[in-house]
Amino acid sequence: MRLDNPLKDRLAAGQTIVGPLLSFNSPELVELFGHVGFDFVLIDAEHNLVSPETCQHLVRAAETAGIVPLVRVPRNEPTAILPYLETGALGVVVPHIASVADAERAVSAVKYRPRGNRSAAGSSRPANYGLTQSAPEYFAAANAHTLVIALVEEVAGFRNLEDIGRVDGLDVLFFGDGDLAMDMGYPGQRDHPEVRKVIDDARRRGLAAGFALGAPAGSGALAAEQVRSGFRFVLVPALALVAQASRQFLEFRGGTQP
Repeated sequence: MRLDNPLKDRLAAGQTIVGPLLSFNSPELVELFGHVGFDFVLIDAEHNLVSPETCQHLVRAAETAGIVPLVRVPRNEPTAILPYLETGALGVVVPHIASVADAERAVSAVKYRPRGNRSAAGSSRPANYGLTQSAPEYFAAANAHTLVIALVEEVAGFRNLEDIGRVDGLDVLFFGDGDLAMDMGYPGQRDHPEVRKVIDDARRRGLAAGFALGAPAGSGALAAEQVRSGFRFVLVPALALVAQASRQFLEFRGGTQP
């Protein structure tokens, strides 16, 4: 597998990257997304039943199709993050980052020393089994190229946004409006005016601070709007892609639909 990460270069250059959140444990679907031209695929190990073994098959599929594999880990703990990194994923989305301590914990779990405390394995799969470079070379490359994306999704996290964003080693602050709505007392209402007010305020503050920001988009129109608003990491649910395409194919039935 490759030791570099084109997403890091594109984000550093101020470019936008777009990819699907994978809701189905299908290597074939991962390959399809790569051939379509998405920049990355985010394997969901938080809300989907994805073991590290299954994740590794999905990562391999991404590699064959030239799409960067990322994984949303189930929780912000080193023992939960490490197995998914060892599949060869080139970055992680860490949920429920609400404080500087949370962000530091996530970065420490992803980075090798001296930046973090990731357990050393110089002959693992992401290190090409130690056959293509020395262990020190691999550790340096992994530290330089593995993405760390903080999922900010509670009121406290948005309140602490600037402090979280300044943590060394974080690459993207992703805004989770679904859990934010839940935390604010509006379950299932991510479009509630009070929820949007928090998101819009955080977007302005984050852009002013120079952070790379991420957001979800359930449609192409919303994805375009997110990009115009300044978001540079845009996540499209695979479920929405499949559902919308399926409905388009059923339009020929007209009024005969059940």
